[in-house]
Order: sequence, then structure tokens, then C-alpha cells
Amino acid sequence: MREKTLCNIGVEQAYENPNTLVILTRPNYTRHSSDDSTRSDGTVEVDEFICTLLNDNRWHNADLVDHVLGGVVSVPLAARIMLSFLCCGVLTVELNGANVDRDQWPEACNHAASCASFASKTDSTSETKDYVWTWAKELGSGTGCNAGDFFNTIGTAAYLAAGMTDQARLSNRTPTVRFTPLSWHPLPLYPSNAQGYQPDFIALSSSAFVSDRDPTRLNEYEERPSALGYIETHFPSLFEPYSRLLSAPMALTTDSDHSGSGTAQSLSTQPKDAEPDSQLLSNLVELSTQLQMNQLPVPPTWFASTVKRYRESRFLDMSRVCLPNVLVPGEGQQTRMGPAVARCSVHMHQQRRTQPWLRFSLGLMATKDELGLLRADATGMEGCVFRKDTGRGVIEAIRLSLGIMLATDQELGHHPAFSLRDTEAPSVPELDATTGDQRPAPATNPEDQ
Repeated sequence: MREKTLCNIGVEQAYENPNTLVILTRPNYTRHSSDDSTRSDGTVEVDEFICTLLNDNRWHNADLVDHVLGGVVSVPLAARIMLSFLCCGVLTVELNGANVDRDQWPEACNHAASCASFASKTDSTSETKDYVWTWAKELGSGTGCNAGDFFNTIGTAAYLAAGMTDQARLSNRTPTVRFTPLSWHPLPLYPSNAQGYQPDFIALSSSAFVSDRDPTRLNEYEERPSALGYIETHFPSLFEPYSRLLSAPMALTTDSDHSGSGTAQSLSTQPKDAEPDSQLLSNLVELSTQLQMNQLPVPPTWFASTVKRYRESRFLDMSRVCLPNVLVPGEGQQTRMGPAVARCSVHMHQQRRTQPWLRFSLGLMATKDELGLLRADATGMEGCVFRKDTGRGVIEAIRLSLGIMLATDQELGHHPAFSLRDTEAPSVPELDATTGDQRPAPATNPEDQ
């Protein structure tokens, strides 16, 4: 378990509550309107336990994203993905109010990487240049539904960009987690003392999304189109290399899972990325030239197989949507991060109550202008919030989205001593199941029944 000390640089305890909290002394079972995440007076109701958690055991931790997901997506890898996003229109950048020329994109991405690395240690960016980053307008995250779509689309697009430019740095990982917005039906197995609301969006195991529905229970599925079609429509230049590979007649071979292939073994020996430095800028300049001249290698077949499976999984099995299966809860607000933090804390608390195998739990927050990450364990809660229009914010958004999609169970808080796996009930031979007259007589004593 990670130790938290108040003397660490960039870590300080936050004693204040959001101004809009109302402390409840008993559970509130009244469900709020789906159009607003707060009461009509603008407050968010939390019980006494959650208030204590927010008040006495909450830290602001500037390096939280790096601590949780730094081993999955490094800052240099996020910077290269960032450059790919600029080339295909997912991002735009301005310097002092003017659009940055294409030949200056590597410098802008390198500056963002430096700010992210510096901010994760000191929680201050000391900006020397006024870069302003803007996400494509199609990726708004001002509501719960849009927030889930934002993380899902950015994570998927980042995986495509990494597969196009940095296949070796995927470190044998394929997406095993997927974000999805929730309908307004209550989550099954929600605790009885829940506050009357549920997460705006959640991260589930990708196995909950299927391509073929069971014909005996068609009403238990909801259509959930993957982000691939959206990316292909709005950012075709990012998807083009994969379209070429998927259309090739021999693209999908027996090498469908790189986790057991010889290629995967060679990838695992690749050295880890170093901190941003002058070498990163040189690499970004080289990558920019390759992107501009379309001199990118065709993705390997194992990567195309992953994309194909992800593309075909168009239905969500609603029998898998319950609180014990939630990997990461998320909360979206239009403008206010304080209520999003408070409500996400409640979701994480309820999640841990139904998942005793968790060492810690994670939570995501999103508003129109900011993103945030929470991490809670037995010692308390730590959080980190950053703006979406800064270089650091873009780097951290990429690391969050892609990192969670590629993370293992242990990296999402699963205790290694627990083993959870899908199993089937053993089949019973027909002769053994047929007992006939040998079935025991009904009990006559009510106590036996």
C-alpha cells in the first residue's frame, strides 16, 4: 500500500469541502432528476461517512496520474500520440492567439511533455509560452454521456495512434477495458443505503461487449457502437492505415493474439521511455516528417485483429452491468468540478463495498474545462485535477483514457491474492439428473423446510 506523507513535494491535505455539500445523518432514497446532478438549490447530498472521507482523509497529489498509470502510458508516448492527434484534427494548438504552424508542432508537443513532467513533481507548470490546446468540438465532455464518449473516443484514438507510430511501446497490451455511458435504470446490486443516483459513465471489462446476441434473451442487450466508427467518420486520416490492413485478404491470420506470439516476446524487451529531454524533440521532428509524408508502416496483423474485434463488439450485455463489475466509475458536470468530486467519491465508496478484492479504487471526473482522477484506499483519498486546454492537461487526458483501457486488473486496484475469472456451471448428465421415484419425499416438519 502506498504511503502518503504531507511533507512530500506536491502533496498536501485538503481540509475544505466543496461549498455545495449537504451532510445527511441518514440515507436519502429520493432519486434526483436525470436532467440535473444536484438538488434544485444546487447542492450535492452526501452522508456522514463520505463527508468524513472528503474532510479528513483527502490529499491533493500532483503526480497521481503518473503514479497510477505511468507504467502503462509514459509522458513521451503521450507526446507522440499528441502529435498524431494534431495531424488528424483531434487537436489544435495556438500560441499567443495565433495558430501554430505544422513545422512547430513537435516543439509544442515537447513543451507539453516538459510541462506535464514538471507539473507532476511540483504541481506548477511555470509556463514560458502561452500554448492553448483545443479538442475537436465533436469531443465535448460537458455532460455525463459526453464525458463517457470523450474518454472512450480519446482512448481508442490514442491506441490507434500508438499502433501506427509506436507499436513496440504498447508493451504487449491490448484494450481490455471500455467506457460506456449508463442508461437511467438503477444499477443492479446497488447498496441499500445508496444516495439515489448512479455514475454518469463507467468502465467495464471489454468482455461485456459482444458482437452476437444470445437469441434467448435479446431484450438483455443494448446497442453500444464502438468509437472506431466515429473516429473513421470524423478523423479518417487516423484510421486510414488500419482500413488498408483490414481490407487486405490475408490480413487476419493465425497470429490473432500477440500476447503469445514471438512478436510479443520481442516487444516485451523494449526499454522503457525516458523522461522528456532533447532526444524527445528529435524523435517528434522525425515522427512529424513521417506523418506528413505518410511514410508509416502497416500495422501488424495482431494489431489489426484487436481493432477488428473491438469494431465488431456492438452490443452491451446488460446482465454484466452491476456495481461489482464496475472497474472505474465516472461523473460528468457541465462546469462545476466540486460536485463531480463529491459524487464520484460516493460512487467509489459504493464500489468498494461490493468489491472486497480491491486494494484501491479509481474514479474519473469531467467538466467542460477540466478533467480529474481520484484514488481511494484504506488510508484515504487522493485526487488531481487539471485543465483540458493546457499542454499538461492534454498529456494527462491521453494517459488517463488510454492507460485505463490498457490497464491490468492489478493496475486498476484488484488485489493479486484474489482470482476472478469466468466459469461455467458443470454439466450434469441426463441420467444423473433423472431421479424418478428415488427423489426424497417432501419434509413434513416446517422447521426442516
